[in-house]
Amino acid sequence: MNIVSVLNQKGGCGKTITAVNLAAGLSKKRRKVLLIDLDPQSNASTGVDVNLSENDPSIYEVLIGQELLEDTIMTTDIPYLDIVPSDQR
Repeated sequence: MNIVSVLNQKGGCGKTITAVNLAAGLSKKRRKVLLIDLDPQSNASTGVDVNLSENDPSIYEVLIGQELLEDTIMTTDIPYLDIVPSDQR
């Protein structure tokens, strides 16, 4: 298992688009990918066409200890690519 992180304190430098494109590219190579969206704007989640309903758990519930990470994983329409979504909570 490999872990790749895309991070930078500065906003607007392409972190989300880099992470989404990297995840999609790796999944095209049939590599199993879990994309974790930590941005409250949830652009990575919407970038892979995942929108939460009001009752769906997100990374927020994981961070405050109300949910387990594995219980927040959602599948996407992209084979081999799953996501832990974020939202404004």
